[in-house]
Amino acid sequence: MIVLGIDPGSVKLGWGLLLSSNRSFKRIDHGVIRMKSQTPLVERLVFIAQQLNLVLEAHNPDQVAFEALFQPHHTNFHSVATLGQARGAALLTVAASGRPVFEYSPAEIKKAVTGQGRADKTQVREMLRTILAMPEVPPEDASDALAVALCHAFRAQLSIPAR
Repeated sequence: MIVLGIDPGSVKLGWGLLLSSNRSFKRIDHGVIRMKSQTPLVERLVFIAQQLNLVLEAHNPDQVAFEALFQPHHTNFHSVATLGQARGAALLTVAASGRPVFEYSPAEIKKAVTGQGRADKTQVREMLRTILAMPEVPPEDASDALAVALCHAFRAQLSIPAR
């Protein structure tokens, strides 16, 4: 099974692809869709859809997993609304492709990758590097997306239902 993980963002959207087979996992590819924050939001949403379609066409994933939206206490409403719109553009793009979509909270992702739901980003990235036998850790947004994909792959292999 090929799993595409997505870490949504309105300026940087991370994606990561894994091959999951017989309790083994291999990184296929990863990347970050980068946009300028000065670009109007509508143009960024279109760009997200276009670039994500290219990833879907190039790699043909079987399933797609997203990090669920959550609001840290220090984030303002405008930031959350903008992130929600970017996430919505990505969700719609994937849903329109006919692929199954799954969502996981940040705590679920951290727990799946490190065994601890409160792990910090450094711990998650180091475990990813180890589990996926990567010589170095990808950029933060791409590694977050790989963690989402790995979380889904673990759960799928263990037949644990996603939300």
